[in-house]
Amino acid sequence: MIDLMPQKVKTSLIIPTLNRFDDLRACLNSIGKLNQSFDEIIIVEQGDIAKTKTVIADFNNLTISLYFHSVKSAAQARNIGIEKSSGNLVFFIDDDTDLDEKNYIDIAINCFKNNPKMMGLTGKIKSKSIFKKPTFGTKWLRKLYQWFIKIVNITLLYDGLKMQVLKSGINTHGVIECQKQCDIEWTQGCNMVFRKEVFDKFKFNQNFLAWSCAEDVMLSYQIYQYYGKGSLQYLADFSLIHHNSLDMNWKPIIFGLFLKQLIAISI
Repeated sequence: MIDLMPQKVKTSLIIPTLNRFDDLRACLNSIGKLNQSFDEIIIVEQGDIAKTKTVIADFNNLTISLYFHSVKSAAQARNIGIEKSSGNLVFFIDDDTDLDEKNYIDIAINCFKNNPKMMGLTGKIKSKSIFKKPTFGTKWLRKLYQWFIKIVNITLLYDGLKMQVLKSGINTHGVIECQKQCDIEWTQGCNMVFRKEVFDKFKFNQNFLAWSCAEDVMLSYQIYQYYGKGSLQYLADFSLIHHNSLDMNWKPIIFGLFLKQLIAISI
C-alpha cells in the first residue's frame, strides 16, 4: 500500500452528542488546551440544538460546525460527521471525554506517518467516574462487571495484548494492557482516528440507535478484515480520559455488557 498522506495533514474531529451540555463544554475546554488545534470540529446534536449553540458560542478559538440530527443514534450522528468532514484524518471522541494529553493530535499524525499501512488508531482510555452521588446499584453493578471481565479473560486465556473479535462476534478487551504499540482487530469509539479513505468503503451501521452499543466494533472490525493485519493499531500514548457521563443510565448498559460477555463464554 502506498502512503497517500500529504505533508500537510488536515484533521477533522467528530463529536456526537445528546443534551450533554456540561459534558460537551468540559470536553471543548480540554480541546482548546491542546498544543495543536483540530482543523475542524464537527458536532452532531440529536437533542436541544439551541442549548448546544449557547455552549459552543463560548469557544470562538475553535473551528466548530454544528449540525442537528432528529434521530437519536450515535452511529447515524457519526456518519453525518463523516459526510461533512474534509480532513484526511478523521478523529472520533465522545462528548464526555477529556483530552488531557496535550500532544494528542501530533501523536496520532506521527503514528500514521510512521505506519503507512495503518488505517485506524486507538489508544489508552483512562476511565474516571464523575458520579458525585452514585447509587448502590450503579456503583456495584459497575464493579461487578469489571471483576467479571477479569475472571472471564483469565479463565478463557484471552490474549491480553490484543483487542480481538471472536467467531461469535464478541470483542475481547484483555487483562494486560499493551504498554506501547500493538496490532489489534477493533478500535474504541470514544478514542479513535482513521484515514478518511476508509469511509469510501465503510460507514457506521445506520440501524444502531440511541447509545449504539458496539457500533465502533462493527465498523473497525470490517476495516481490519478488509485491510488485514497491521491496519489497526493500539498506541498507549494516544490517550484521553473518559468520564462516564452522569447523563447515562448505566444499569441497563452494564447489564447488557454483562450478558454479552456471558454469551461469549458459551460460544
